[in-house]
Amino acid sequence: MSSYNSTRQEASIILWISTRSIDRYIRWWKIRAQKKWRTVYLNDDDINNIKTWDLEEIEIRQEIITPEQQYKEKKEKVEKLKTSIVQKSDDNISKIDLIYDDLRDEIKQKDKKIETMSLHLWKMEEVVKNSISMLEFKKSQFLLEESKNWVKTDLEKSRVEQEKLKVKLDEKSKLNIILAILIVILFIITLMIWWFSV
Repeated sequence: MSSYNSTRQEASIILWISTRSIDRYIRWWKIRAQKKWRTVYLNDDDINNIKTWDLEEIEIRQEIITPEQQYKEKKEKVEKLKTSIVQKSDDNISKIDLIYDDLRDEIKQKDKKIETMSLHLWKMEEVVKNSISMLEFKKSQFLLEESKNWVKTDLEKSRVEQEKLKVKLDEKSKLNIILAILIVILFIITLMIWWFSV
């Protein structure tokens, strides 16, 4: 029964290849794999088979390939590496440029937000400044209204007292008239008595 003991990293060290190549072998069904929890374990027999394949391939290539061809291959590999490094650096520079442009746009947007917020703050400060005078104005208006109310109540009181005085005066004038009539009647009666007695 085959055992699954090696991880991807261990297999890459054993086979002297990258973990990407290990993943490629797994996709091509050259290495069987089992996943336990989060770790992928590889079949030891498959790893040994690939190791012997590589050794056989190296031996065959060494027999066939001349030193000049090896030099050319190495040179081509170096050139490919150089071009890939240049492409990666160009890609990185373009990515940095994109990130820089994005950051500039974000900074512009934040600057606009700061401007609008400072404008709102300035407006609020103006409103607060004006609201203090408005408070004083409202206070003075309130006091004015209150004094008007006091004047109205005083006027009402004076009218009521005037009405009362008018009623009293009317009563006194009526009493005076009644008294005057009584005096005249008494005077007439006394004159009539005196007249008849004489």
